Amino acid sequence: MVYSPNYIERSQKNSLLTAVDAQIRLVGNQTDAARIIGVTKQTVAKWASRTAENEAHWMHLAAIADLQLVGGYPHIAEALARFSGYCLYKDPDLLGSFKDWKMTSNFLLTSTEVVRDMAECLADDNQISAKEIRDKNMIEDLSKHITVAITILELLNEKVAADE
Repeated sequence: MVYSPNYIERSQKNSLLTAVDAQIRLVGNQTDAARIIGVTKQTVAKWASRTAENEAHWMHLAAIADLQLVGGYPHIAEALARFSGYCLYKDPDLLGSFKDWKMTSNFLLTSTEVVRDMAECLADDNQISAKEIRDKNMIEDLSKHITVAITILELLNEKVAADE
């Protein structure tokens, strides 16, 4: 799956590119980021570029999660969460309770993709085949998404119960 910046506003693109820059700086530089993700430095440079010719290039969700895990703070997931209306990162107690950034960032990054795939599947009614569902890993993606959503819900409930 790839998160495409084509679906967000210009101001959000700039915020997202700032987050990409911050994420890359956390792991060192573009060469270090490329090594962590397993791509070329030129690919990372395209992802971080603000030029119009590179606007169609965006990193894979797994690459974002790997960068955030090594970097120790999810700058990119935080930016995407803000665009989606999430505010999980505003509470320092909740932030400290998420020990596995990869799990949290994967949840935030895949939310839109998983929901869109499911909606397209249902909108097509009988047009989608079981093979397509398997090929797109739709059931597995949705299962993972639900598992992480339930985990986050439990953490939120624990926090509310502790504050009462």
